[in-house]
Amino acid sequence: MFGSGPFKRIPRLRRVNTDVKQPVLKAWLPNATWKKLCISYHQFMAASFEDNNEARSVRHLKQLDALGGEKGALGLGYRYLNGKGVKEDHAKAYQYFEKTAGLNGKWCIEAEFQLGCMHMLGQFVPVHDVKAGEYFEKAAHKGHSLSQYNWGLALIDGWAGYEDYVKGCEWIEKSAAAGVPEAQEVLGRLNRFKS
Repeated sequence: MFGSGPFKRIPRLRRVNTDVKQPVLKAWLPNATWKKLCISYHQFMAASFEDNNEARSVRHLKQLDALGGEKGALGLGYRYLNGKGVKEDHAKAYQYFEKTAGLNGKWCIEAEFQLGCMHMLGQFVPVHDVKAGEYFEKAAHKGHSLSQYNWGLALIDGWAGYEDYVKGCEWIEKSAAAGVPEAQEVLGRLNRFKS
C-alpha cells in the first residue's frame, strides 16, 4: 500500500574504486591540444547563441574565460558594459577589459581602446583624459584605427597631458587611411586650414 509505514531508502548499486570516465578524445590528445579544442568549442558556442539565447552565450564566454581564452574575457567585458545577457555592470566590464589588456594577445588592442573610452566617458571610473590618452596611445601604436583617431585628437587638443599638433595630424592621417570616416572629415578640415 502506498504512503503507509516509514519511508524506506533503496540502496544504490555502485562499483567500488571505479574511475570516472573521461571523454575519449581527452584521453588521446595532449593537454595543450585538448585545451585548444575546448577554447574553439566555447568560442563557437558563444557566437552561435549570441543572438537567440544570450544566457547560454554568457555561460560559454565564462567557460572560455576560465580556460584562459582572452576572447572570453573581452566578450564578457562587452556583455557587462552593454547589459546584454547580464545585468549592466561597468565595474565588471572594466575588470574584464583590464584582464584582456594584460594578456597582451590578439584582442588586447580592443580592450585597451575600450578602457580608453571608459576613462574618457567616465564609465565606472572618473573622467581622466590623461589615462584615456595612455590607453589610446597603446592601442594606436598596435594599429587600432579608432584609437589612432582618438590619440591624434588628444595630441592636437592637448587633453592627453601635452600638445603636439604635427604628431596629432600624423595619427589622424593614419586613421583616415584605415577608413575611419570621422578621421577623414577632421583631416579635410585640417587641410582647409593649411591652405
